[in-house]
This record gives sequence, structure tokens and C-alpha cells, in this order.
Amino acid sequence: MHAKKIGRRMRGLAVGAALMPALLVALAIPGSALAASLVGTDGPDHLVGTADPDTIEGLAGEDILEGLGGSDTLDGGADADLLYGGGGSDLLLGGAGDDGLRGGPGWDRLRGGDGNDRLAGGRGNDRLGGGAGNDVLYGGGGGDVLVGGAGRDLVYGGRGNDVIRVGGDSTADAVRCGPGWDVVFAGRHDVVGRSCERVIRTLEPAD
Repeated sequence: MHAKKIGRRMRGLAVGAALMPALLVALAIPGSALAASLVGTDGPDHLVGTADPDTIEGLAGEDILEGLGGSDTLDGGADADLLYGGGGSDLLLGGAGDDGLRGGPGWDRLRGGDGNDRLAGGRGNDRLGGGAGNDVLYGGGGGDVLVGGAGRDLVYGGRGNDVIRVGGDSTADAVRCGPGWDVVFAGRHDVVGRSCERVIRTLEPAD
């Protein structure tokens, strides 16, 4: 079960040896001077932001983080997390674990981190980085930059003029482009689809 927190919250405050869980439950005060920050627990959490810029940290546990409006920063932390940016230009950090990151209509930055991650941009000009692990990256609309990272990655450019970079190790990545003019930097092991307009083969470490 996920512990759900909505709006602007403060972490629990210690009073003697006890924690005040009520401080982790509401205090949704949009537009106030209260810090736009949500911090989860070491267990599974469901943290939902506001229409304003928020900073949301899941910490450990399999968390669900939703930014809603505003230019938000979402950090999943350890374990397998789901991050949804929403409106605004957001920064999504998966952290360790097999994470799912989805941007929105803004110009978002998605970083998967360690683990086998799934990253999807939106309509804006997004920047996606898979990090270590076997990742799947989908750019969506807009002129995106997609970087696979270490591991066996699958990269879809989507619509728009995209720049895609894979390779750098001996694993075979797969790249598919889409409508638009796309440039792909790939290693000799990588498989690049015919829908990609320009392919530049780069040097890799010897097997």
C-alpha cells in the first residue's frame, strides 16, 4: 500500500521519541510561503505536487511521484519508482532501480539512473538519459536529445528533429527514428533503422 500525500508538506517533526504523523498528512497551502517540498518515507509512497513548482523526493521504497503543474523536480530514490512530470518543464530523476519516467508538454529532462528504466518524453524538446542498464527511451514530439548510456538500450526518436546517441560499449543497442530529420551517433554493434536520416558510427572499446 502506498502512503499518499497531496500538496505542500513538511517532513514529520520529532517530539520527544514520537513522530507527529498529522504533519505528513495535509497542510496543502498552494501559493503560500511554505516550502514546495514533499519527502517520502523508506516505504512505498504516493506523492502528488501542486500547480506550482515542487520538489518531491521518494527516498527508498517503490514510489509514485506526480508533479502536476509547475516546473518540478522529482527524485525517485532507491527501488522501482514511477515518475510523472505533468505540466511545466520538469526534471525527473529515477535513481537506482527499474524506474518508469514520463514527461509532459513542457521541455523536460529525464534521467533514468541505474537499472532497467523506461523513459518517455512529451510534446516539448526533451532530454532523456537512460543511464546504466537495459533501458527503453521514447522521445515523443519535439526536437529531443536521447542518450542510451551503458547497457543494451532500445531508443525511439518519435516525431521531431532528434539527436540520438547510443554505443560506447560492446552491447548492441537498437534505434528507431520517426518523422523529422534525425541524427544518430551509434557504435559498430548497434542496429539503426532506415527511418533515421543521418547515422554517424563512432569508435568503441575493443571486445
